[in-house]
Amino acid sequence: MKKLIGLAIVGSVAAMVACSSDDSASTAPNTGCPAGTEPQYDMATGALLGCNPAGAASSSDMALAGSSSDAAVAASSSSQTGLTPIAASSSSDAALVAASSSSVVAAPASSSVAAPASSSAPASSAAKTTTPDTPAAGTPALGLWDAADGTSQVPTGDKKGGYWYDYNDEGSKGASTLTWQGTVGSEYSDTDLAPVVKECGGLCAEFSLVKGGNDWDPFVGFGFDMTDGGETVVDATSSQGICVTYTSTHDLILMIGLSKADEDKIGSNNPAVILEASSTAKTVNAKWSEFDVQWATSDPTIEGPAAAKKMKGIKFQVKDETGTTGSFKITQVGGYDLCK
Repeated sequence: MKKLIGLAIVGSVAAMVACSSDDSASTAPNTGCPAGTEPQYDMATGALLGCNPAGAASSSDMALAGSSSDAAVAASSSSQTGLTPIAASSSSDAALVAASSSSVVAAPASSSVAAPASSSAPASSAAKTTTPDTPAAGTPALGLWDAADGTSQVPTGDKKGGYWYDYNDEGSKGASTLTWQGTVGSEYSDTDLAPVVKECGGLCAEFSLVKGGNDWDPFVGFGFDMTDGGETVVDATSSQGICVTYTSTHDLILMIGLSKADEDKIGSNNPAVILEASSTAKTVNAKWSEFDVQWATSDPTIEGPAAAKKMKGIKFQVKDETGTTGSFKITQVGGYDLCK
């Protein structure tokens, strides 16, 4: 009896070795596995674990395949948009996105992912922008600049335009000087006149006219451009004219500034009005139609209303014989009848 049992055990082991070494076999009749199935063995002991359908992977293989497939899908989804939808992320991921949304400039134009509701970005990146040098319809091109506000910028249609500047006759070989009565420059610009306005309550300056090698009368001046750097001319017709509140020891020439090309064409004979010297604060209103050429000339000329349609800026100038000295103070400048 023991001999028969021993033979049976040897036969079973031989059958198992034969089955595991034959990769092409689709059945294992000696193990009791039905046709169309394959025996699964414990690799350490050789014990039969059970029968699986032919060609089926083990549970561990299937789990591995499933995890790699999920990773591939996730990678594919991420690469298509370049963004991770907040709804698909964990709450900590959502918090991270929300915290960093201010550093995101814009989503790709082709992205179909909606911006988060909490984003600080504009609702529509395609929203129309207003041309900075063009005032809104019905709005005067010139607002009111009042020195009491302590700013060095005249309100115009351009948020970056309207800053006061000064000039002299150095380019014409003159030696005239304009000295501001206060601190010039700030953290924003070395030429910022806001400190002067705050310290003296206006644009306050002293001047000295020296002809030097100039072929004409010496001069100094100051003014502002309607747009940033005067790169663009504007139609200032809507302002009807200009108002100025000032004091001055000498007459001030108030001119409509034009582009360099237009000023060269008319020989710098810009349409102007005269603000007469006054030792007390005086307010003057001048319509564009009151601006006229400064001297008779054979060169082409331009009238005030036409010049106002293509205005680069406004210029003030003091011009007189050499040796002239004096001072002025400007406290208000604006569109017609705005100075009070």
